[in-house]
Amino acid sequence: MPTTSQHPYHPIIYVRGFAATQGEIEETVADPYMGFNIGSTKARVAWTGDVKRFYFESPLVRLMGDHEYEDVFVDGDDLVAAERTEHVIPYRCIIIYRYYDEASKDFGDGKTPPIEHFAKGLDKLILRLREKICANKENNMTPADFRVHLVAHSMGGLVCRAFLQNPALGSAEARATVDKLFTYATPHNGIDMRIVRNLPGWLSFGDVNNFNRERMAGYLAVPAGDDVSVVKNFPPERIFNLVGTNSRDYTVAGGVSAWAAGDASDGLVRLENATTHGAGADGKDVGSPRAFVHRSHSGYYGIVNSEEGYQNLTRFLFGVGEAAAFPASSRAVVCWLPVEQRGFGQGVQHAGSRLGAAIAPALVVREIAEAPVAARLALHTERGNAIVPAFLSQIADAPAKPAEYISVVDQLGPNNPRSPKAQEISGSTSKFKNQVVFE
Repeated sequence: MPTTSQHPYHPIIYVRGFAATQGEIEETVADPYMGFNIGSTKARVAWTGDVKRFYFESPLVRLMGDHEYEDVFVDGDDLVAAERTEHVIPYRCIIIYRYYDEASKDFGDGKTPPIEHFAKGLDKLILRLREKICANKENNMTPADFRVHLVAHSMGGLVCRAFLQNPALGSAEARATVDKLFTYATPHNGIDMRIVRNLPGWLSFGDVNNFNRERMAGYLAVPAGDDVSVVKNFPPERIFNLVGTNSRDYTVAGGVSAWAAGDASDGLVRLENATTHGAGADGKDVGSPRAFVHRSHSGYYGIVNSEEGYQNLTRFLFGVGEAAAFPASSRAVVCWLPVEQRGFGQGVQHAGSRLGAAIAPALVVREIAEAPVAARLALHTERGNAIVPAFLSQIADAPAKPAEYISVVDQLGPNNPRSPKAQEISGSTSKFKNQVVFE
């Protein structure tokens, strides 16, 4: 773990998903941010029962506004690729891995390289970024302390895993800089469809055979078989899988893809194929952290361009206490308290945080000095056993005015993503029943 004071706000590299046709590739490369700048405006239901517009600006805009990240485009140049000594790159920056540029007729030869080539390119990009970041004296950063976050959608997550897992595709030097990997809707165990099951290896149109498990085993450097979601050469606990459960709003191919993937999917990737696992620090198999959100693979109700996706992203990358504690608790105040009580609730929240910060150091010093470790643990356990039941007995088990909320949402019908009926994961198996579906 780096000791730099910049932690956990490391540079973020976004790796976009699959583009099948030449037209999709050209559309992709025409966007400087390759989709990370796309937001959404959709109707949502407030706790009052009112239907109103909800604006999600995009992950890019929110990271810039909430956490002071910057892009690396200046005067028409990408500062990572260009030699512009008069402009330096800040540590808290967002880089777009434009791996489809080579496949574009505008910037390349119109031929799509294999996924192994993309993984090697990610290795080079990380080392190039480290060089640029460390050259900026204001960053006060050394190559040993430099770290980077990888954020990927769909096939982008497989590009990242190929780089991290396969020694032939990524250097140990570049891999060591990766702090965390966050994946949106990545088919970690391939793509399965009705009738044909796993996409056949001979189906080469648009390189869709990248999602064939036999092909995946090769570039991920794992044994061939029915499970290629295993992570090697990187801690599985440092990979987050955000899984979409809304298949109905994925409209690609006129809805044929959603039908073929089935209800227990995001319209393309089935739930059971969207997570990773691997050997933990103790050698035992552990699942990577994950969350399930009622979002589709992409589109207007897509998983990347959603508030739900953004909240999970920031909490995983930056930590609840460091990044999203106040935004999350403020949202809880809005959702759970009537309007006339929100000011008081917000005041209690902020006053409690400051009081706790003031007295915690003194309490810690006193307990370290006066009690052995075992006694302190026992004391805190007993305190928790007494406090938690008392706390739970005083809080509501549903948001404010739940009857009005549910009745209005039900009127919108099951196809509305905010409807309780639409929140159900149709066809899901018992392995998902204990998972939390975040809104």
